[in-house]
Amino acid sequence: MEELVLKRLVEIRSQRGLTQEQVAQRLMVHKSTYNRMESGGIKIKIIDIPRIAEALGMTVDELNKALFSALGVA
Repeated sequence: MEELVLKRLVEIRSQRGLTQEQVAQRLMVHKSTYNRMESGGIKIKIIDIPRIAEALGMTVDELNKALFSALGVA
């Protein structure tokens, strides 16, 4: 389940034409840190969702819907 959500996160970033480095800069973290977030090496906490949504140019609601659609929940 987590793997599907992370895969969807990568798809969303790519669809928005953003690199990992660009998102990392917006989050003010190192590129390798963001890479580990996308790959599951670092667990994304619920408190991180608003910052990730903003970095992707989305609202929290839009991001949640997009991520949970990967699970067939949206």
